[in-house]
Amino acid sequence: MPTVARSGKFEFRIYTREKDSHGPHVHVWSGNESLVSIDLYSGEFMHEPPAGMERDIIKAYRPLAARLLEEWFRLHR
Repeated sequence: MPTVARSGKFEFRIYTREKDSHGPHVHVWSGNESLVSIDLYSGEFMHEPPAGMERDIIKAYRPLAARLLEEWFRLHR
């Protein structure tokens, strides 16, 4: 599960051995804690993020969105 981008306290990781049944998505981590996954097509959370972190995660994610989608496809060829 390589970290493909960082923004502030957040790391964006793409699991390479995960089934593709979830479609393109990225896992958001902070330190040693997995926070949430984001659907790379819609930009929406795949489950509820930790309380009070939604805005910060989206702010970190948005500038990286296109690059993260490209990386997902590169890693899942």
